[in-house]
Amino acid sequence: MDLRHLKYFLAVAETCSFTHAAANCYVAQSALSQQIARLEKEVGAQLFSRTSRSVRLTAAGELLEPLARRILADVDNAQAALDALAGPRRGRLRLGFMQTPASSFDLVEVMAEYHSRHPGVDFHVVNAPSSEMAAAVLSGALDLAVVGVGPRQVPEGLDHRILAGDPLVLIVPADHALADRDVVHLADLPESHQLICSLRGYSALQGGEESDSCGAGQRRTIRRQSGSSFAANFPQIATS
Repeated sequence: MDLRHLKYFLAVAETCSFTHAAANCYVAQSALSQQIARLEKEVGAQLFSRTSRSVRLTAAGELLEPLARRILADVDNAQAALDALAGPRRGRLRLGFMQTPASSFDLVEVMAEYHSRHPGVDFHVVNAPSSEMAAAVLSGALDLAVVGVGPRQVPEGLDHRILAGDPLVLIVPADHALADRDVVHLADLPESHQLICSLRGYSALQGGEESDSCGAGQRRTIRRQSGSSFAANFPQIATS
């Protein structure tokens, strides 16, 4: 099985688009389609269900995806081990970073210091929802990820360390029932409105779940900021 075929397969699986996958892999779409067809012929199964509007993994594709990620990760690890034996550390670190406001830790400074010590190591950085990046570390698709989850939300099998806690505040109209509270607990938030808005890759916890959208409650006119921290993100470093 050609490793290049697996890379093209994963590119399509991640983007759900042959056009975008070809652009990400810097190849012509026709060439990528031919390589996928060869892979399907080799494994004896159709890997993608294609229509004019969508590209989806078939059952065979879903079975192959985690295996392909692990195969490519094992190849990268083997190359890194051989490079380390040969001399100065070389290779690539696959990192996942959540979008985060300024806080007590500076990832750019850490990366710069590491690069000064190991100039032969390249960084490949991705951004995705915290749960996806943690799962990617567990599967071997990422080497390390900084995610915004609580300690109990880190998947089993991963080492983790709390780096910082970012306080959050509740913003409500002046006449809101919670406006006079100094501290608001998550259980006090009304269930009928989605009060927490988070960008893709930035985890705001509500009842232990990540929220990736804004509900109608976010569209109210903001008249007053009331209360202190009612919840916190826990940026964590997760490694396999």
